[in-house]
Amino acid sequence: MTQPGGAALRDARPACFWLDRPDAPESAPPLDEATTADLAVVGAGFTGLWTALLAKERDPSADVVLLEGRTAGWAASGRNGGFCAASLTHGWPNGLERFGPEMPVLDRLGRQNLDEIEATVARHGIDCDFERTGELAVATRPWHLPDLWEHAAAAAAWRPPRVRPRRPNSWTRPGCGLRSPRRATNGGCGTGTAAP
Repeated sequence: MTQPGGAALRDARPACFWLDRPDAPESAPPLDEATTADLAVVGAGFTGLWTALLAKERDPSADVVLLEGRTAGWAASGRNGGFCAASLTHGWPNGLERFGPEMPVLDRLGRQNLDEIEATVARHGIDCDFERTGELAVATRPWHLPDLWEHAAAAAAWRPPRVRPRRPNSWTRPGCGLRSPRRATNGGCGTGTAAP
């Protein structure tokens, strides 16, 4: 059986781009003794890291322990494409189908969430290459066009000034950023120590 990609992928190895970097810091040594804490957060993905970070912001004197079985950002947080979107519904079409009239509130909360992530990254000096890029939706085949324009029209109906047609086969909207997942997880917890 021929492998997809054939010769082009012959020397490829299965590794995540963000995690397989020469500048990646070493993992912290494992916790090898009993400890106590005011708050123990299990899992050092983005949810766990932000939980620990916000707990320390609310109460700097709190003893927060962040526990991770592998490396910070190892699982889903480190394996995405670096996208940091304002969508709480995995996109407008999905949100409109499932939440309909609640979309204006969900959209506002999603944009607020993205703004707060950007502010937190700046406030703590987390070097993760955060950049507000917006989002570009593109149809690469003619049969993609009906869905693309249906999604653009639905989004424009809720946020008219925010969705802009670019060419006959694409549209853009703000509300998305990019960041390096590995650098964000390491910047959020140092090299595995408690967040500042």
